[in-house]
Amino acid sequence: MSKIHYLDSTPDTVRFGIFDAEFPPVLKVASGDCVVVACVSGGPEVMPDPSGPYRIPHALAAIHAAQLPRMGPHILTGPIEIEDAEPGEDDPVMGPVHSFFFPLRSPITTPGRPIMAA
Repeated sequence: MSKIHYLDSTPDTVRFGIFDAEFPPVLKVASGDCVVVACVSGGPEVMPDPSGPYRIPHALAAIHAAQLPRMGPHILTGPIEIEDAEPGEDDPVMGPVHSFFFPLRSPITTPGRPIMAA
């Protein structure tokens, strides 16, 4: 029977702007398991003014405070290992893919043209 796993975005489970199959997995799952990944987004330079009405989620603030090396602007959570999968397999058994974002309303990173994201 498949399991449901939850993977939070933390300084130990994310990387800024780089992803590589050589990185050690932050979660191991069986084929067919469901993984719920809590995602965050945005570097410190695009966060809302702390004196304004918008708040930075605690998970995102912790990632910023960790000052992780940055190879690009995007926060990537993982990698996730599927047990017994072999390198080069192109048809792993996966269940439905779902993701969610923390509820943060802040300007998206278009200089001069802020767009509000829910």
